[in-house]
Amino acid sequence: MKKTLFALILLVALLLTSACSTKSKSQQLQDAVMIGDHITVQKLIDDGVYVNVKYSLDVTPLMMAAFSGHNKVVDILCKNGADINAQDADNSTALIVAAAKQHIDVLKVLIKHGADLNMKTKSGGNALSTPADKGYTEVAKILIDSGIDVNSKDNGGFTALMWSAKEGHLEIVKMLVNKGADVNAKLSDGVTTLMMVAMLGHKDVAEFLIKNSADVNAKSNKGSSALMAAKAKGHEDIVQLLLDNGSEKFLELKSKDKGTFIIPVTGK
Repeated sequence: MKKTLFALILLVALLLTSACSTKSKSQQLQDAVMIGDHITVQKLIDDGVYVNVKYSLDVTPLMMAAFSGHNKVVDILCKNGADINAQDADNSTALIVAAAKQHIDVLKVLIKHGADLNMKTKSGGNALSTPADKGYTEVAKILIDSGIDVNSKDNGGFTALMWSAKEGHLEIVKMLVNKGADVNAKLSDGVTTLMMVAMLGHKDVAEFLIKNSADVNAKSNKGSSALMAAKAKGHEDIVQLLLDNGSEKFLELKSKDKGTFIIPVTGK
């Protein structure tokens, strides 16, 4: 998600800021940060370089260090006044970048220095969005245990639980639910996490959600249910699971042209 976009932003920033043959201190800082030369970074800081300089597309030295995984450089910058919550052109922060790149040590350093866990990109995602979607279990655990908002929604209405559940990442689903994630949150069209899972065939995730109070009879704005989604996709094991857990055995479908009609649904 955000990893590819930030990589492009960083590449453009590097190209645009390295054109001069005689490099300023800020350009020297950029070079040192990118290769993880913490000794030179500290020397430049001692010489008065501005640590919050913004390169092209509003990328900062701290973001570059986070992207490259240089935890020592990140620590030095944070100790010397770097704006830990600065945002680039996409509104990504160093924390969001580190999480997307799975740089565990950098993530820990940023959290130790007080990085805001809940800042969002322009698409509305926070630092947990990519790890939840991609299945980065260790990254997700650190963020969740550190108190990130597990019910935050992006601009599409997706929560971290939805991202992880639809991809079948059961361990992350468990961590989120155990920390209070809303199992019955809905998208703007009324679709729930259980409906997504039923459609995609992740039975283990569906079982866990149901055990943790997911509404098996919730309806989308169009009247669809998890049972309907599972039946339509041929996931008979999930159909049976839903029926065994109280799902309505008859589906009421509404059509503008044909009115309302009932379809019986049975398991195996």
